[in-house]
Amino acid sequence: MALEAAAPAPEAPAEAPKPHQVARKFVQHYYRMASDDPSVMYRFYRPESQASQAFLDEVQPAPAQGVALRERLTAFFEQHLAGCAVDFDDGSVDAQQGAAGSVFVMVSGVVAGRGASRRFVQSFLLSPKGRSYFVLNDMFRFLDAETAATGAGIAAEAAPATTVPESPEPVPMAPEEPAAEPAAEPAAEPAAE
Repeated sequence: MALEAAAPAPEAPAEAPKPHQVARKFVQHYYRMASDDPSVMYRFYRPESQASQAFLDEVQPAPAQGVALRERLTAFFEQHLAGCAVDFDDGSVDAQQGAAGSVFVMVSGVVAGRGASRRFVQSFLLSPKGRSYFVLNDMFRFLDAETAATGAGIAAEAAPATTVPESPEPVPMAPEEPAAEPAAEPAAEPAAE
């Protein structure tokens, strides 16, 4: 009676990241890039992505796509977020699982810098692409007029910093080890020009 070698046990499928993990990682990266280098923000998007930005009570404009999206995003981020800090102390980052592995993210906070601050809300639908996510839909709205940034815990001329409030379950944020967890980073391929 010969002993047969046992076949190796099949590996368990990798567990999908929880929506709040994807949201936290994405939000940290997204707003840091918006402040540091607005010219590359289009990398978070794909040709099929849609985005719109609105101010106060204005009617939301038609969403932009493709080359128009890239131009609109670059202009918007350079004008309103470049060099600014995003403060979530009086805001939040919320996330829900969507269809087909997507993640719906809603962000509220304060953009502060250049001597002024503004409350905002932004929602994203992040769609999976391999081990990362791209922004499929994005809606941004400033909720108030620009005001002088004094008090309220916001340093008007502080160095840009984006801190996301802790979630109920701490999430390891080790960008130097991206293989350990699916990344919520820009899509690998830039949007078509």
